[in-house]
Amino acid sequence: MPRHVHQMSKTLTYHVVLRGNEKKDICIEDEDKIRLIKPI
Repeated sequence: MPRHVHQMSKTLTYHVVLRGNEKKDICIEDEDKIRLIKPI
């Protein structure tokens, strides 16, 4: 079942959840985390 399209928040506050396959970590080193979060 597809997800509904989310509308933009007026407060510009969002909750971002990321996880890998089988709930494995997607960032192994701190540098990876920074590279992932910086554009957000």
